[in-house]
Amino acid sequence: LMIRKQYRQAVKTQLRQSKVLQAQVLNSIPKEEHRDMITKLKDEQKRKVAILAGQYETTIESMVQDLTVKLESWQVNWNFVQHR
Repeated sequence: LMIRKQYRQAVKTQLRQSKVLQAQVLNSIPKEEHRDMITKLKDEQKRKVAILAGQYETTIESMVQDLTVKLESWQVNWNFVQHR
């Protein structure tokens, strides 16, 4: 749950930063170039959010693996205690 909250917060921060960057860039280039620049910035934003999503998935997978190892270890110990 905490990881999901951190992921959502990171995505929100990324989107805010992208909007600020877009405003700054658009103010510094001719109006004719706005459409192309917006497309480039949106593509970059999608790429960065995809990276965050990948990191989120990796973190979840790692946690599941750790919990699985702990569960298996607990089961082995439990079986050992029962068969004494």
